[in-house]
Amino acid sequence: MGWSGCTLAQLRPEKWQKRWVAGLVIGLRSKTTKRGDRMGFMALDDKTARLEVVMRPAVYEAIKNTIKEDMVVMVHGEVSEDTFNGGIKLSAEQIVSLAEARVEKARALKLTVDDACATPKRIQSLKVLLGAYQNQAGLPILIDYQNKIAQAQMKASEDIKYFPDDELLEGLKSQGWQPEVVM
Repeated sequence: MGWSGCTLAQLRPEKWQKRWVAGLVIGLRSKTTKRGDRMGFMALDDKTARLEVVMRPAVYEAIKNTIKEDMVVMVHGEVSEDTFNGGIKLSAEQIVSLAEARVEKARALKLTVDDACATPKRIQSLKVLLGAYQNQAGLPILIDYQNKIAQAQMKASEDIKYFPDDELLEGLKSQGWQPEVVM
């Protein structure tokens, strides 16, 4: 996944050039084509600009049940002039959530643990939280443990993985674990 690193405001139409952009989904709609297929339209915002993303039927079908408003997504496609609305648009070829991008790029979800936070009650709360996000399409957990005497890094079983979406990371932070996506 090649990341362009440019903001939506910096995008310019470039024929035959495909790029990745990221932003917050602020609107989703669909319409039926003349053939009877459903195609989609997404409004994307990255605080520098808004961009209309056009999804042909195959792309819309692939994301319609997983991508929702208020999600941060990465979109790959070609930027062109928007002759209908003015400005520019992006014809999407692939759309992934930020969590899916994390899984593709990262190797583990690391938690920093010390004696103070390793109480049985906190460990039980952690198990409950992680259990809700267990998913084979996710990342393994890496534990960075230290006490007054030593420090160790332990990797949990590769068979048990957790999907690193924003809700899981926020839940871990709210419980006082210091989650980090390790590349």
